Amino acid sequence: MRVARLLLGLSALGLVVASPGNLRGAYASSTEACGQSAPCTVPSGAYWFKLPQLSPGEEPKGTLFYLHGWKGKASKAIENPGLVAMADTHGLALVVPQGLGETWSYPSSPSQHRDEFQFFDEVLSDLKKRPELNLERTLVTGFSMGGSMVWYLACYRGEAFDGFAPIAGAFWDPMPQTCPSDLTFLTHIHGTKDRTVPLEGRRIGGKWHQSDVFKSLDLWKARAQLPKSPMNEQQDGRLTCNDWQQHEAYLELCLHDGGHTFRAEWVERAWQKLAVANGW
Repeated sequence: MRVARLLLGLSALGLVVASPGNLRGAYASSTEACGQSAPCTVPSGAYWFKLPQLSPGEEPKGTLFYLHGWKGKASKAIENPGLVAMADTHGLALVVPQGLGETWSYPSSPSQHRDEFQFFDEVLSDLKKRPELNLERTLVTGFSMGGSMVWYLACYRGEAFDGFAPIAGAFWDPMPQTCPSDLTFLTHIHGTKDRTVPLEGRRIGGKWHQSDVFKSLDLWKARAQLPKSPMNEQQDGRLTCNDWQQHEAYLELCLHDGGHTFRAEWVERAWQKLAVANGW
């Protein structure tokens, strides 16, 4: 029974490794048009994208990347009403990459299906061939394990995007000792009652360990030489936010009194702050 319960728990958290070969078969190369109704393929996987509803002659004002959580499907996320409405409101294209095995293989992740940094390099390279998109203004957000993937992209591919807004997911142990990329703009949103990804982290299956969110923040403070104590605190709806700023580096932690949850309005807030910070 203990073994059965352990396997069930690991399965519920996405710790059962799937077969990359079988999953890649679902994304066989196609010469058909891709985007919202069909996946766009790159050597390491697939992604979906949707252009915003614009007036004639208008062009997208930027691009929002959303990284799904465990067992997430990009084909469904691309239709998420909240994300689509938010993207349309701000004139943003929405890009949703598909995690191989419906999860993400960042460093220290229980799943190691592929090199995620290579995958995102391929996605960006493919997107740059699409003139209908605007990649001059970009924000990457993600939920749960997708949020953790956002943290690793900020750490190892920070120069590829303008800002990062991870939700309910941070580094996993062992954490990076430091980050090769400079800190630009990162706002992290988390629930104080989250038990799936607690703020203090937790051990899973005796082998893997979610990091303490505050230790993840401390890594960025040290990397960007930010003060240890927050500089500003503000209440924004359900969110209580503290930030650290210096030169071009901006780090923020926003907490709410809920659990493991995602709201498109939090992504919208992050985009608006990023736009103000960059004078867009």
